[in-house]
Amino acid sequence: MSTVSPETIAALAPHGVLRAAINLGNAVLAQPGNSTHGDAAPTGITPQIAFRLGEELGVPVRLVPWRIQPVDATH
Repeated sequence: MSTVSPETIAALAPHGVLRAAINLGNAVLAQPGNSTHGDAAPTGITPQIAFRLGEELGVPVRLVPWRIQPVDATH
């Protein structure tokens, strides 16, 4: 049972699902899932945190993977 207020749950998951953006551009935080069809969920600490937050809120989680290239600050 969630101890999070209904207002907080509604703010974070207004449609009953927590959508979590997962940046696949940083392999330390998240890695693409392993599937020959590309349909496996990303893995790593960021998806783990998203799923844990979903558990605390009592809602399912939908991972939304995206990729951004790292910036080289030396150039």
